[in-house]
Amino acid sequence: MKKVILLSFCMVLLLVATSAYATDKYALGKENLALKVDYISFTDDAFDEIDLEDGVYVGLEGSIALMPNLYLARRGRLGGDFK
Repeated sequence: MKKVILLSFCMVLLLVATSAYATDKYALGKENLALKVDYISFTDDAFDEIDLEDGVYVGLEGSIALMPNLYLARRGRLGGDFK
């Protein structure tokens, strides 16, 4: 149990340090727009029942700065079904 808690604490420290470094070096700016493209491959049999196949995911994400390091973001999928 102590090892799990120690490992969790170390992971939190690592993530916080990485996030703090990124906010100092790579600020997003006031407005941002991103196009995301990915290929999704389902390996579980459960998706066969709902007729969901592998496919390309195309998404759009936009964000605006409300305060320094606080953003309001909206993302959505482009194109409908995976078929």
